[in-house]
Amino acid sequence: MRVGADKPRGSELNFDPVFTERVVRALDPLMHLYFRSEVRGVENFPTTQTLVIANHDGGMLPMDGISIGSAWHHRFGFQRPLAVLVHDMVMRLAGWINRLGGVLADRPHMEAVLDAGHSVMVYPGGSHETFRPYWERKQVTLGHRTGFIKQALRRRLLITPVVSVGMHETFFVLWRGGWLADRLGIRRHLRADVFPIVAGLPFGIWLGAIAPQLPLPAKLTVEVLPPIDVHQEAENLLGRPLTPRDIDDQPDIAHTAFHLVRDRMQRALDRLYAERRFPILG
Repeated sequence: MRVGADKPRGSELNFDPVFTERVVRALDPLMHLYFRSEVRGVENFPTTQTLVIANHDGGMLPMDGISIGSAWHHRFGFQRPLAVLVHDMVMRLAGWINRLGGVLADRPHMEAVLDAGHSVMVYPGGSHETFRPYWERKQVTLGHRTGFIKQALRRRLLITPVVSVGMHETFFVLWRGGWLADRLGIRRHLRADVFPIVAGLPFGIWLGAIAPQLPLPAKLTVEVLPPIDVHQEAENLLGRPLTPRDIDDQPDIAHTAFHLVRDRMQRALDRLYAERRFPILG
C-alpha cells in the first residue's frame, strides 16, 4: 500500500507485537490506578475479522481507546493486530502510534487493512463527538455517519460495538465550535470540524484544544457488546439475499442498520451512566 507524499510517514499498518506488549504493560498500572479502568465483556471480541465501533470521548486524550486496545491484546496474546483509524495530525505528532496499530484515518488505508484480513477499530463520531459539550456526554451520535455500516455490509463483517463512560469527565467541553472551525478554515486545512472551548487542567479555560489536556482522574468503565451481523439483519429486513446494488441504491438499509447499532450502544451507555453516582468519582 503506497502512501502519498502529503501523508504522514508510517500511516500504513506496521503492527509491532513486542513494542505493543511493552507499551500496554507499562500503561496498565496507570489505567487501573489513576482511571480505575474496568473493561467488561472482553469475551465478546470475536475471533473472526470485525469492525470495532466505539463512541468517542476524551478530546485529545481518549484514554478509553487505550483500555479497549489493551483488552483486545490481552485477549489475543498480542499476536492479533487491531488497526485503529487515527487522525493525520496525531500520526504526524506521534508516529510511533503506527507500531501499536495506528493507521491513517482515510478510506484507502482502511480498505487496505481490511483487504489484508485485519480487524479495524473506528470512532465514527470523530472530533464532532469527542468535543461534544459536557452536558451531551451521555448521547451516542457516531457522527450520524453510515460509512462503517456500508463497509460491514459489503464485506459481511461483524460489527462489535464498544461503549465507555468516564473520559468525558476528564475535562469539560463548554462549546464545540463548529461555526468557528468553518470561519478559520480548520475544517478545510486540518480535517477537523470543531474549534472548542474547554475547561480543565492544566490551562483552566482555553480555546482550540490544540494541546492535550491533563486528564482528571475520572473512573473509566468500558463494555464490549455482543457483535452484530448487520448483513443478516439487512437480509431479514428485505426478506431476501442482500446484493451490492441494494447497498448503493437503498439508503434506508444502511440507515436502519446504523440505528440498530447506535441504539444498542445508547442503551448500554445509559445503563453504565445509571451506575455512576457522581461525575469523576464514578
